[in-house]
Amino acid sequence: MVTISVFFDFTKAYDKVDYLVLLRKLKALNFSDSVLHWIFLYLTGRTQRVRDGVAGVISSSTPVSTGVPQGSVLGPLLFTLYLSDFSHVLTHCKYNFYADDLQIYYHCKPRELAKAVQCVNEDIESVICWATTNKLVLNANKTQTIIFGTARYISSLELRSLSNIRVGATPIQYTTSVKYLEVIVANNLSWEKQVASTTGTIRSVLYRLKPCRHLFPANLRLRLITSLILPYVDYCCAAFTDMTAECNCKLYRAINQCVRFVLDIRTDTHITPYYNQLRMLKVDARRDFIGCQLYNLLRNKQLALLAENFDFRGKRSCRATRTPSDMLELPQCRTEGYKRSFRLASIRFWNCLPSNLRDAPTLAVFKHKLYAHLLEAIS
Repeated sequence: MVTISVFFDFTKAYDKVDYLVLLRKLKALNFSDSVLHWIFLYLTGRTQRVRDGVAGVISSSTPVSTGVPQGSVLGPLLFTLYLSDFSHVLTHCKYNFYADDLQIYYHCKPRELAKAVQCVNEDIESVICWATTNKLVLNANKTQTIIFGTARYISSLELRSLSNIRVGATPIQYTTSVKYLEVIVANNLSWEKQVASTTGTIRSVLYRLKPCRHLFPANLRLRLITSLILPYVDYCCAAFTDMTAECNCKLYRAINQCVRFVLDIRTDTHITPYYNQLRMLKVDARRDFIGCQLYNLLRNKQLALLAENFDFRGKRSCRATRTPSDMLELPQCRTEGYKRSFRLASIRFWNCLPSNLRDAPTLAVFKHKLYAHLLEAIS
């Protein structure tokens, strides 16, 4: 199977929200008249001014007639409600909406790509009509399309003979990778470009910090690494459960340089004992911290779309077994990619945890115990 995916860009989406359209949608969602009146008063009557960054001159006030206030608590919520009717737009494709980032996608067999492209183009026309009705502007020049699949399928595709994805009159060329929510996803499902981007960022930050290393005590250097570098390593790490050993090694070497920076260690010194000294997890162990996300899925049912993919053993069977009831059912898999997916990787990790960890009463307790467990595994 392959997947055609289109990533849309909306021009200043938050600033294009039409107040009357928004109120009609809120009315359809059964908001009361008093709440609608309050929201109308909240949105209208606002003005804006612009400061010249060079001269420091502030312009005169200009009324604001569209858009939700950015930086406010209600702004993202109102914008989400503004998009609430999108679920009825598509006929063939599925979709993901994250704020103003829209992705539509269509699964098919490689031999059915021509028909699939036609279906996607039909849905794109529907998206354009929906956007026009809601006074949103699609930026065709920043829209990207890509065909995802295994390396074997992707290498056999003849993209030149395939019809173009079109946004209106603009043809969209197929690309080999896209940056979606700051994660670089390749068409062959490889994380090489994402790892290259992350390690490049780590090297760049270290390059700027090293000249001042002698000015910082070790505890401050550790804090700088924790705040400026580790977030890049941890961001979306739950998606990287299928990362190859080669990519993992590149990340591991980059983090090793961070440990050497903190403790001023020579490059030929064995590094593992110093991870323990700093109480820092290695790259693969940091990824194992997905256990915290899984705990939330199982205990609090947060992100119900993911939670429904996990079942405890014995839930589907009435047979009495000696298997602990807090262990998860591991589904059968036929492909290596599915075997290394978040779902199966997290299930295997959960089932290998000690029972006292799986039975933690709260997420805070679970985090503390899991971190200690992972640190103990390093030593």
